[in-house]
Amino acid sequence: MDSVGNIGPVVNSTATIYDTVAPIINAVSINSGDGYTKVVSNTVRVTFSDATSGVTSIALSGDIDSAEQTSYAVSAEDRTNGYKDFTISLDGADGTKTVFATATDFAGNTSSSAFDSIVLDTTAATGTLVLRKADDSANLPAYINYTNYAAAIETTDTDIVGYKIWSLHVQRGTNVDSYEPANWTPVTQDPTDPRILIENQTLNGEGTVTVFVKLLDIAGNVTSL
Repeated sequence: MDSVGNIGPVVNSTATIYDTVAPIINAVSINSGDGYTKVVSNTVRVTFSDATSGVTSIALSGDIDSAEQTSYAVSAEDRTNGYKDFTISLDGADGTKTVFATATDFAGNTSSSAFDSIVLDTTAATGTLVLRKADDSANLPAYINYTNYAAAIETTDTDIVGYKIWSLHVQRGTNVDSYEPANWTPVTQDPTDPRILIENQTLNGEGTVTVFVKLLDIAGNVTSL
């Protein structure tokens, strides 16, 4: 308004959102909820919501590389999706790792912390392969005149979930091959027996026979015996 009472148009206006409600972390998920991983680099998804001003940043902490324990900006696309994905590096030796997340909105309110845990296992199982008689009564001798046998895997590892077994025969100078199976055979270890006994194996030809076994642990590590 000027000195004689003339009123001009509105040339500027502002609006302020009053927001005292903190955002919510709905979920933190490492590798889509996997229980084990064999690699240090993993994916974390943080799902969030905020009904008023909107989430502007997410902070990560826990058993991750120190440089990654920081606050990350949330984009408009992230807010539309309701989640943000991160690639993080688990820190330290094998074992249970926990990643924490908090969200902060545009008004400065910070959510409660949420977390997820995963077991880092970068160490493959160890064991010894012993060829046994079919009835598991004794080890196979150097020469046999029968075709049925069993294979015993002696191991102290308790997280083996599968195996593959195949053999190579050399008969009169010619290889008679059986090839590595495409799929793993599931196995449940007996806590009272340190061995894994693979029964009902059959030789497919005379001559020198070499038996191969691979072990798969729960984290995905593979051992060749």
